[in-house]
Amino acid sequence: MADMFSVYDVARILRLPADELVRLDNVARAKHGKKPKRTRPSAAKVRLYRQRQRLGQIVLKIVVEEAALAAFLIESGRLSAADSFARPKVEAAVQQVLADLAARWAAERL
Repeated sequence: MADMFSVYDVARILRLPADELVRLDNVARAKHGKKPKRTRPSAAKVRLYRQRQRLGQIVLKIVVEEAALAAFLIESGRLSAADSFARPKVEAAVQQVLADLAARWAAERL
């Protein structure tokens, strides 16, 4: 009879993250009519943190005057007035502003 690999063996061989391993295990458990394991949200957060750390990225939590920031982004053409009410779009525009500022500073230093 051929050797059998468990879900954990396959995940270890493929070097899958812990939450993906739990997902694969839940698929195997469902086939056998067993109750699935819960995934931990903290494991996913740690994985994202470590990925950003490897890429040299950080997440900043800052406090800023909303009206002034929206006015700046609208006047600079990075955001429309309608988009200024959507938080994800404002965050993306601020991210782009900071990335451009850092890139200009780095180019001047060279």
